Amino acid sequence: MINKSAIKIAYDSIKGDILKTPLIYSKKLSEISGAKVYLKMEHLQLTHSFKLRGVLTKLKSIDKKDFNKTFVAASTGNHAAAFGYVSDKFGFKGKLFLPKNFDEQKNPFIVKLTHTQPDCKVFWYLNTTYIATTTTIHELAIQQKKGAHILTVVDEFGNELTKYFTIL
Repeated sequence: MINKSAIKIAYDSIKGDILKTPLIYSKKLSEISGAKVYLKMEHLQLTHSFKLRGVLTKLKSIDKKDFNKTFVAASTGNHAAAFGYVSDKFGFKGKLFLPKNFDEQKNPFIVKLTHTQPDCKVFWYLNTTYIATTTTIHELAIQQKKGAHILTVVDEFGNELTKYFTIL
């Protein structure tokens, strides 16, 4: 059973790797529910969702000697973004399996970018082909075939980031 002590231990283990996101009072939801309702602004987190907390908590529970192993996850959304961020930050090899839909087609996966200046333009390239420009919300759904790929993002200031990934 999860208790207050377990939550504190988990938080203490990840607090240096996450942003402290605010709680905002919701007057409307409080009126509807008859209780004081606060909304946690997890969209301000490094990967734009609370999933980062779960991935980090799991990672921190693993012995560092096991970091030479390959970690595996299955997701196309916020968990995938958190898993990718954490694997890059902590330097472990990760494999992300993309679930299939009912038609046996692989779902697109979501790529996200957090920028220090969110309102700047970001230009996205997949395998050297331009695919999109984003402003404010730097997030794309990508449907790609099996194989090795290169994702490059370039902001309007010329800063560039390249990531290599393989779809199995």
